[in-house]
Amino acid sequence: MKNIPTETCAAIAACALTLPAMAQAPGSVIAWGSCDTSCASPEFGGPYTSICARYAHVAAIGATRSVVCWGSNYAGQCNVPPDLGPVVSVSVGQAITVAVREDGSIRCWGYSNLGGCPTVPSPGSVGAVQVACSLYSAAIRLADGTVLGGTPPTAASPSSFIAAGDEHWLSIRTDGQVVGWGSNQSGQTNTPANLGACKHVAGGGSHSCAVTADGAVRCWGYSNYGQCSVPANLPPALETAAGREHTIVLLEDGTIRGWGHNSWGEANNPGVANARHVACGWYASFALVGTPCIGDLYRNGRIDGADLGILLSEWGLVNPTTQSDLNYDGRVDGADLGILLSNWGPCPN
Repeated sequence: MKNIPTETCAAIAACALTLPAMAQAPGSVIAWGSCDTSCASPEFGGPYTSICARYAHVAAIGATRSVVCWGSNYAGQCNVPPDLGPVVSVSVGQAITVAVREDGSIRCWGYSNLGGCPTVPSPGSVGAVQVACSLYSAAIRLADGTVLGGTPPTAASPSSFIAAGDEHWLSIRTDGQVVGWGSNQSGQTNTPANLGACKHVAGGGSHSCAVTADGAVRCWGYSNYGQCSVPANLPPALETAAGREHTIVLLEDGTIRGWGHNSWGEANNPGVANARHVACGWYASFALVGTPCIGDLYRNGRIDGADLGILLSEWGLVNPTTQSDLNYDGRVDGADLGILLSNWGPCPN
């Protein structure tokens, strides 16, 4: 069996059991769990540098900063515009895909429940650097940290990272504090008072999860299947992803743990030890696996001046959510610069 660059279907629940024996290419995508529909597999070139999912379709950014989408395509959400060009961020909703191009402009395809693409906030002359889609709409983060979309509170800015659930959003401020907004019927935007500074957040159907600066995982909101019940003695984590009713985390050692709804095996441990990023659809989980390229902040397959520029622009940040904190000590400083320079040149194959 090969890697699975397609929307997962019910048969994949059994496929997850074979994943530990699969040879994983750098930057390849694996999947486990279930989706309700499927579509033809795209031609995959890879390697991939990031991945996102929601509902029943997935998008990934390749080494050339191009976007590839697969999965449910009833609204054209997987039909990437041929003139899109290189991107710096992509996010997906139920039937929409939104990307931030290298020039900071926004492109959207597919349609929302309101018809057509949602009204995405204009990045203006500042330019966008990140997008986060709920099921039907999108929020963006500008280069100056301002958050727009979904009527965010003033406290959501300045932001260093944003994430979305089905109908809510989360922002990690530049001081590491998490702020939520949007639908709150299950308390998914009520950030725990003692959460502290965080380096990653994710939104699910009606729950939210965060990875604190020291790698601890906290979840809150709806927990009918235990999706907010973080296992005791969980090792330190790097990032988290949330499905409709399940949660997975990427641990510092490259392995994956999950909990919550698991009827399709979506919360199973896929048995890999070289994961780099994780994502969740409603009832499926995805991981980007392969040899890590430490210091490739620009995600272009090599460590060069572009990465150095990003690191220097974030110099001195405490508890940053970006990957500039290469040694995970909670600060961007000379130690991180040394790591970046020691890896200068092309990424390992």
